[in-house]
Order: sequence, then C-alpha cells, then structure tokens
Amino acid sequence: MVVRNNFRRLCPTLVRELNDWIPRTRSMAAQLLYYLTLYCEYWVTNEAIAMVEAITKCIFRSLAEMETGDPEARQLLRQVLLVATTVGEFIDPSVYMPLLLPVVRGETETDIHHRCAAIEVLRAMCEGCSPSWLRPHATVICKALDCPSIWESRDPRLSTQIARCAGQLARSGACDGAHDGLHDNVALRRVRVEPAQQLGADRKSVV
Repeated sequence: MVVRNNFRRLCPTLVRELNDWIPRTRSMAAQLLYYLTLYCEYWVTNEAIAMVEAITKCIFRSLAEMETGDPEARQLLRQVLLVATTVGEFIDPSVYMPLLLPVVRGETETDIHHRCAAIEVLRAMCEGCSPSWLRPHATVICKALDCPSIWESRDPRLSTQIARCAGQLARSGACDGAHDGLHDNVALRRVRVEPAQQLGADRKSVV
C-alpha cells in the first residue's frame, strides 16, 4: 500500500530519468519502474500514458543507438521492453492504442525509428495483455499493422517489427481470424523486401 500511495509521486521522475543522457540512469530507472509496476498492478493505469510515452521514446533511442554499435543499447532495450510487457499486463489496450496506432500508421510520425519503436512497444504490451482484453481490439490493431503506408515502404527494419508484432498477436490467441490477412501480407512483404536487400548486398560486393 505504501508503494501504491507513492507511485504517483515517483512516476514523473522515473519516466524522465528513463530518457536521461546517462545510460546507467536510464537502466536503473527501467529496473525500478519494472518492480514498481509489479507492486502497483492496476494502479498504474492513471500514469499509463506518461509511462508509454517515455517507454516509446526510450526504445526509439535504443534502436537508433544499436545501429551505431552502442554495446549498452541492446541491454537497455531488453529492460525497457520488460517494463512495457509488465505494464501491458495491467492496463486495457484502449488506454494506449490511441497513442501508439497513429504512429504505427504514419499519421503523426513518418520517421522509421519512431514507427519501429511504436510497433515494438505495441508488441511488448500485447505480449503482457490477457487475450480477453486484447480480443476486442485485435481487428483494429491488425488493420493498423496492415495499412498502405507500411506496405509501400521497403525498409527491412519496418518489416522485421511488423512480423514480430503479427507473430505476437497470433500467439496471443486473441485474433479469431483478424490476423489471417495480415499474415498473408507479412509473407508477401518478405518476398518484396528480401530481393531488394540482396540486390543492395550484391551492389556493395561489386563496389
């Protein structure tokens, strides 16, 4: 009860430190958020929007840093995704879908790292969510992952995130057929993207 009563006071500081410029501070904030979420359970709902925003921003940063070869970025990504999965266990998808899905669809953000981060957060939160909570929203989520702006892109990073999220939805057992069309499009996208990747590799080898 003490933890729950103080969570609202602690949360603003922790979500701010989740995106601190010092990697160790970000890591410690992620660990503490994870344990506080376990203690508070459904009480985190009031702070869910701020937490999801901070988690998405941190994952965006970690994905970008991983591409530069930062050795600490991957470990931090795992820690923050664990927080996202745990938060997803205790809040209804209707709370975070309005925040994540517009980014997934490219309506509010077109940068590839931002979109990949939003999809990765969505995947992690769906992993934690119970099928009974997820089922009413599965069709909307699948449509967001299957939107034209995604399939028009040939970026392999986006393809990877879509495939991971689609796989998680399938494993959750919440789709009831809503996933079928998305699964077909994921397979088709791999057919389109992989030859382009191979062509790029061939060009580099020639050069």
